[in-house]
Amino acid sequence: MSSEKSRFFFLDKYLMHTYQASVREHVKGRSQVIKTEVRALNAQDARWLLWAQWGFHSIQSGPNQVNTR
Repeated sequence: MSSEKSRFFFLDKYLMHTYQASVREHVKGRSQVIKTEVRALNAQDARWLLWAQWGFHSIQSGPNQVNTR
């Protein structure tokens, strides 16, 4: 049982996690806050993905990990 549990924790650090964030986007001349989700290994990788998709100054809040278990 102990080895199985330790193996799960070892593999858990390589699994993707879901992160939610709010980003600001300009649509038809108006600014809107949009909730979005990304999957990444950690919060910093999620932030890099959001920057790549939405732009450097667009993140309003997050990324916050979503508990999916």
